[in-house]
Amino acid sequence: MGAVLLTGAGEKAFIAGADISAMKGFSTLEALDFSILGQRVLAFIESMPQPVIGVINGFALGGGCEVAMACDLLIAADTARFGQPEVNLGIIPGYGGTQRLPRLVGRNVAKELVLTGEMISAQRCVRDRTGEQVVRRRA
Repeated sequence: MGAVLLTGAGEKAFIAGADISAMKGFSTLEALDFSILGQRVLAFIESMPQPVIGVINGFALGGGCEVAMACDLLIAADTARFGQPEVNLGIIPGYGGTQRLPRLVGRNVAKELVLTGEMISAQRCVRDRTGEQVVRRRA
């Protein structure tokens, strides 16, 4: 059966999100099509028969955060940062992030991310969800 590993090409980011400047020229229908395509891609990732493991190195922002949320398991570097900064531009997390986020990090952290656009660390995601600090380091 195997597994699928998703990771960024460098150390700076897993996925830093969409190129917002490229989206500025979209018509209403083009924006809708773009959003639907993203939702389909993430639904595909969620429904894969193989476990999908997101290896998060650096920033997972916007659509990148939403891709991470669609994975079955996340392994995050100490440098990992998650966020939905598109909300600062008046854009909602369009690939289902507002639905997945509360289930993964809890209601209050999800609200914080979606209402402020701030980034949080992987350690905080785990701590806020479980109530305990769970950081495992390799020996």
